[in-house]
Order: sequence, then structure tokens, then C-alpha cells
Amino acid sequence: MMCIFSILLPLAAGFLVLLPASRNMAMRLLLPLAALPALLTAIFGITAEVEVPSLILGLRFGMGIYGRTFLAASALVWLASSLFTLGYMAGKPRVTSFVFFFSLTMSGNFGLILARDIPSFYTFFALMTYAAYGLVVHDRRPESLFAGKIYLIMALCGEAAIITAIFLAVSSAPGIGVEDILPALQISPWRSIILTAAFIGFGVKAGAFLLHFWLPLAHPAAPSPASAVLSGSMIKAGLLGWLHFFPPGSMDFHFWGIVFLCFGGSALFYGVVVGLLQFNPKTILAYSSISQMGLMTFTLGVGLYDADLWPVVRPVLLVLILNHSLSKGLLFLMTGAAGSVGKSRISAILFSTALFFPVLALAGFPWTAGAAVKYGLKGAASASSVAWPVEPSLLLTLSGVATALLLGHFLIRLQEKKNSKEQRLHFYMWLPLAALLFVLVVVMIIAPHFMGMETDIEKMTHYDSWSTAWPVLVGLLLALPFRVFCARCALPEFQSGKRAGQLARPFFRLNLWGMIRLAQRKRRLTRFFWTQYAALFDRGKDSYPVFKWIEDRFMHWNTAGLMFVTLLVVFILLTLLQGQS
Repeated sequence: MMCIFSILLPLAAGFLVLLPASRNMAMRLLLPLAALPALLTAIFGITAEVEVPSLILGLRFGMGIYGRTFLAASALVWLASSLFTLGYMAGKPRVTSFVFFFSLTMSGNFGLILARDIPSFYTFFALMTYAAYGLVVHDRRPESLFAGKIYLIMALCGEAAIITAIFLAVSSAPGIGVEDILPALQISPWRSIILTAAFIGFGVKAGAFLLHFWLPLAHPAAPSPASAVLSGSMIKAGLLGWLHFFPPGSMDFHFWGIVFLCFGGSALFYGVVVGLLQFNPKTILAYSSISQMGLMTFTLGVGLYDADLWPVVRPVLLVLILNHSLSKGLLFLMTGAAGSVGKSRISAILFSTALFFPVLALAGFPWTAGAAVKYGLKGAASASSVAWPVEPSLLLTLSGVATALLLGHFLIRLQEKKNSKEQRLHFYMWLPLAALLFVLVVVMIIAPHFMGMETDIEKMTHYDSWSTAWPVLVGLLLALPFRVFCARCALPEFQSGKRAGQLARPFFRLNLWGMIRLAQRKRRLTRFFWTQYAALFDRGKDSYPVFKWIEDRFMHWNTAGLMFVTLLVVFILLTLLQGQS
């Protein structure tokens, strides 16, 4: 019954908040506790399935193979975000509307994780997707409405692809359970179409490469508690859908393993490159999520290509999911709380110190869960039979440098964006931050062992720390000179004095000669690699950077829709040709 409460309690909070008589109780009592049944279900490992035969075609709920990890990660982020909402949204307009959509989205997220039949999985997936639209457009600003429009258009396209895959799979399946998808794929004549539609449909939700254009718009538009669950929990729904339709280790997925590896590797570095062009801290975190989801896609691709390696890859992927959910959820919440730190030096130091924990965990610093992921993934990729064009250990090392550089860029931008007014951090804001930080530290220590990543604890805790530490240190150290010499104009509160005015120049518009003259004036600068990088994309005084130009054009709904349809047609043709060969 705990599974049912995990879904019904958020629903009850959402609908009761609409009634004036019960609004106060729903916001102050039900909302903070709405994610607790799901967390208890995940902690105590309640594996018994619950059936409700009288609803729709007969609903079944349980955790399945991957449900415990997904549910624990999601419940922790939702619980912290619910408490954070009480302090963050206090005194702000449209609080009732936010809580309503927030609760419905939470119910949909828990429901799709616990669903063990295809109809209920799709029902809760759609509930989560469409309820999240209310979170994106919450403040009704023009940019929020535009982000909501792009989100809704791409969500509808993704839902169309998902329902196509579901209908074709169920037509050949022996039943309507999630476990019946595999036998359907083994006998269905539409196997290529099913897998193509599933890849694209769930790829939209996962923020996959070329399907990600809604994500950097929606995350900054939504309030911080909503951004935390969008990136920390909801984005993983696409990954869970992939695991349902691409069950690793069960059949030949060589072709799709290559597809996942290519899309994952592309997103891993594309998210960093474009994220470095951004100035809003929440937008930077959104591109970081695209990059981290690329790493998860890459990890899944390794397991799909070599079925024998899936027992090794599976715990790596689960730890990566847990680490990213907690770290990214904490970073989004701390971004929302940054303006309430105030002028106290002690609180500023504590806040800045706490920020480094999720940053180091995401970048893969030694003794974190991220380091365990990199350690396990390097071993699995090296043992894979993939014809790597680049050594996988080198690729993952470069990804560590890139991730640390992007997150260092985020820390600098967040520091510049901080509100200097004296404000007090609300109790309901610092409490979930402290609790989530504590859980993240605990996960750093125990998660790899509980996931079965390494049975030999001595080996797990005594791998070469320097090989894991130096990419993170290099990336963080490069963030400050990148900000000084390659960033766009300084923020208004940073523009003061002659020196700041010299640095307040557009991003990527400084040519090589200009940088050399600046170096001669300062007598300290040399021809750093970023000057070459900046000169490479210089198009003249009034032009925009290449990557920023591409990203801006892709965020228009007509361009994104055309790209989406073109990609769908290309994938269908490729999979049909692959199925005939």
C-alpha cells in the first residue's frame, strides 16, 4: 500500500490546495510530507507489487529492477524541494498555482517509476510532462511563456513518438506489463520503428543531443524548487523509458549501442562548450545537465553494445543517477538561496564551502561518488569491444576537465549574481539544503558499496587519487582566467573602474591581435590557448559566436520542429536499412 500512498499523497496535496478551507493544511503539512512515502518505499525496499484491476486495464505498481534507485533519488530531491518551497515562495504571487502543479508533477514522477504496466506508465509520464508546463510558465514573464511554448511543442512531439512505440510494442506483446516489452521486441516486425520512436520520444525528456532545446529555456524560467526537480528527477524519466525499451543484456543492441555512444559523447562535450557561453547560473546548470545526461547515455551505450558487460555497467549507471540527482538538485536550490545569504561573512563562507561539495561530486573528485563512477566506467569502457577512435580513459579524463571548467564558470557567475542586500535565509530553505548536503556526503561514502560497484573496499578506496584529482583541479583553475579573458561583458554590479571597463568586452569578439596588445600592456599575459579559441570563431565586430548563433536559431520552435522531424525520418530510414541488412 505504500506505493499507492506515494502517488496519492502528492495528488491530495495538489487538489486540496485549491480549496480555501484546506489550503493552509495542504501547503504546510501535506506538501512537505508528500514525498515521504516514496522515500520510505525506496529505503525499506518494499518489492511487493500492488494491483488495482478495476482501473483502466488493470494497474500494477512495484519497483522493478531499477525502481529503487530512481525512486530514492527522486524522493530525496522532491522532499528537499518541497520544504524549500515553503520558504522560497513565501510572500510571492501565484503560490497556490505553483503548489498545485508542483504536486501533480511529483505524483506523475513517482507514478511512472512505480508503474509495472504500460498504460499506467504512460499515464503518469504524461501527467508529469504536462503538469510541469505550469511550473515553467509560473511567473508569466515573456521569456517564461516562450520557454513554456518550446517545452510544450517538444513535449507533444515526444509524446507522439512514445505512444507510437507503445502501440506497436503492445500489438506484439503477450501482455501489457513493462516486462512484456522485451518479448514484443523479439518477435515484432516493427522492431526498428519501435526502438527509433522510443529513442526519440524518451530522448526529448532526457535532454539528449539535438533533442535538448527545451531544457536550457525551461530550467531558468521555472522557480528554483521546480528547476531542482526538473533536472534532478524528471529528466531521469527519459533514461528509465530507455531502460524499459532497450533492456541491456537481454538481446543484440550493437547498432543502438553505437547510437547511444555517439549521442552521449556529443552531448557530454556540447553541453560544456555551449554552457560556457551562458551568463545566467541556472542556464549554466541546465547545460551541465545536458552534459551529465550525455555521460549517462554514453554509459548505457557501453552496456548495450556489450551485453556481457552490463553486470559491470549497471551499478555504475545507478550510482551516476543517484550522484547527479542529489548534486544537481542541491545546486539549483542553492542558486535560489544565494540571494538570501546576506552580508554576514560567516554565512557567506559556509555557503560557498557547501557549494563545492556537489561541484566536486559532479566533476568526479577523489573520494566522491563521481570518482567511483569514473573509475568503474573507465574499466568497463576499456574492456568493451567497441572500436574506440579515442582511448576511453582519455575521453573520460577530458570530460572531467570540461565538467570542472563549466562548474567553475557557474561558481563565478553565481558569485557575481549574488544579492548584496541583507536578507535572512528562511528556516525552510536552509534545513533542506543542510539535509540534502548531508545525504550527498553519505552517498559519496556508501553508495558504491551498496550498488555492488566494488566488493573489495580496499581497492575501491585506494585507487589512484591523483589521476582523478588533477582533471578537476585543472578545470577549476581554468575557470577564472576563462572568465577574465573570454567572457562577455561584466555584469552591471561588476562594472566599476578602468580595469573592469577594459575587460567588459563581448564574448568571442576579441581577436588575436587585440589579446596580444592587452597582454603587452599588462606585462603578465601570454598567448593563452583561449585566445586561439576566441579568434577561431571571430566573425567581425557585430557578429555572434558560432555556437551561440546555432543555439539561438535552434531554440525557435519552427527550426526545432523541423530538426525534430528530420531527425525522426533519418532514424527511421537508418533503422529500416539496418533491419534489412
